[in-house]
Amino acid sequence: MQGGLLMIILINGLRNVRDDLVGGPQAAVHPLSPAAGFGFPRVSIHVPICKEPPEMVKETLNSLAALNYPNYEVLVIDNNNPHPELWQPVQAHCESLGRAVPFLSSGDPPGLQGRRAQLRPEAHRSGR
Repeated sequence: MQGGLLMIILINGLRNVRDDLVGGPQAAVHPLSPAAGFGFPRVSIHVPICKEPPEMVKETLNSLAALNYPNYEVLVIDNNNPHPELWQPVQAHCESLGRAVPFLSSGDPPGLQGRRAQLRPEAHRSGR
């Protein structure tokens, strides 16, 4: 009997602590809105691939394309894959996405930095 009463007291105490931490039992979570004129920093997401299954890479790219962030890029980088049946479907999918998702492969100009400069000259000029 006393053990059961102690458990009820402990559970109610934990609920009170939880309510204090999250602002009450009915607290709603609302995402913050950025201040007027706030500039979101540029984010570059690199997806290196070599011999991954094309369907898995496509699912990853679909998830990245659905991100709720206004200032990002996705670069798919094929790392010397000699099997066109693996990289060609991914390249075609990159081209089909609504936003530009560059596909870089070993056939690009030597040095990734040189290719990035072609894709985003403003980044190369600023030293990023």
